[in-house]
Amino acid sequence: MPSTSKAATRRAGEPRSPEAKARLERYNRHAPLVLLLAAVLPALLGLVEGRDLASAVIYVATWVVFLGDFVVRDRLTTRYVHTWRGRFDLAVVVLTAPWFFIPGLDGTRLLVLMRLGVLARILVVTRAARVLIERLGRAVVIATAMVFICAFAAYKAEQDVNPQFESYGDALWWAIATLTTVGYGDIVPVTTRGRWAGVALMVTGIGLIGVLAASVASYFRLDAPKRSE
Repeated sequence: MPSTSKAATRRAGEPRSPEAKARLERYNRHAPLVLLLAAVLPALLGLVEGRDLASAVIYVATWVVFLGDFVVRDRLTTRYVHTWRGRFDLAVVVLTAPWFFIPGLDGTRLLVLMRLGVLARILVVTRAARVLIERLGRAVVIATAMVFICAFAAYKAEQDVNPQFESYGDALWWAIATLTTVGYGDIVPVTTRGRWAGVALMVTGIGLIGVLAASVASYFRLDAPKRSE
């Protein structure tokens, strides 16, 4: 009776038990990468006209991934379907089902809804990845500011002495190539101020690569130490 009353008092969306909570936490550590791939692959295939056996298999496999995700969360969570996330996941599973196997439904409005459901999958994954996006947001702002500032500084320093910096657009191209550490070498500063602008971009680019790698590894738990059995 006590366990029944506890289950009855749990709010919708809460784990059914401490064991279910632990299982859900383990699942959430490994699921994001699979869900991300299952969301992106159908969207990419939607850009290609026609459908062959391989694309049909991918559509079905990715749908099974999201169906399995819904089943796992429904089994481990109290009244999952009564939460907004549960209703949304159920709608995605229904709309993205492989309806194209039914003769006459290929190319109909139902198939259009299915493809919209695939886009909805990406929204689900994006929402789950909001922590990663927040971490990368500041890095993107800093990178953008450094590109424009250093490009302007290099352009002002080089425009009268270096024909490679003929316009501000050339300077922007150089700044982006330098920040990303690609370094094509087609545009090279020759003045001291221009080279210092390049150094600033190089240091920023190296730092951004470290931030990106650490953020992605943290999101997918790649840097988490393995627990001893």
